[in-house]
Amino acid sequence: MKKRVVLSGSQEQLKAQIPLIIEIHELLADIRAKTELLATRGTSTNAKYRPKIQLYFYHYDVMQAKSYDAQLSCYLMDEKISTITIGEVKALATIIEQKFAKPIFKFKKGTRKVMYSDVGNGYFNPYVLAETRAEGIRVLNQFLEIRNIPFDMEKVGYVENGSPATRYSSAGTELLMGEAVERLVERPNVEVKFRHAQLFLGKRKAITLVDTSGKLPPPPFDLE
Repeated sequence: MKKRVVLSGSQEQLKAQIPLIIEIHELLADIRAKTELLATRGTSTNAKYRPKIQLYFYHYDVMQAKSYDAQLSCYLMDEKISTITIGEVKALATIIEQKFAKPIFKFKKGTRKVMYSDVGNGYFNPYVLAETRAEGIRVLNQFLEIRNIPFDMEKVGYVENGSPATRYSSAGTELLMGEAVERLVERPNVEVKFRHAQLFLGKRKAITLVDTSGKLPPPPFDLE
């Protein structure tokens, strides 16, 4: 049952209350999503011994000397770290290369948090901070295509601040020990590009699947 919040007071008092109510609503929505995830995890197969795919996106702004990144991960619930074969790993790498490296996949980061929960298939609420809801859905849909899993809008979660321009404003400076410094942007609007993908077998082994930067150890197979 939906509950209604009734505010009272003068116009000036209401102006002060509304942003706070919006921020509390955003926080509660995030807590609900995490609580639902934890409750579902208790009834799902333990992911501890399942291989984990992790994709990494990156952008470096030369003019501002700042780096921006994003990550997506999921577990292969139908595989085990003890029995997955090099052939299966190579097949995953080939698909990731096709979906994210040829051409390089890009997306626009932002203030909207778009999540996907499908614990049975190993998606423990991966999320994207995207410029728009549609952009976040596009990224998550592409991510699911790696394993040919149909995208289900019923499994999408969405959190957005009611006043993102104010909540995540990049304008102005702040004082640190008496010195004016540029204010940090909590959720910047910036385009990031696919950089690499890895497969983690527990905490002991990481296998490079695809690396567009050339900075990771090479994959244990040839994708050409």
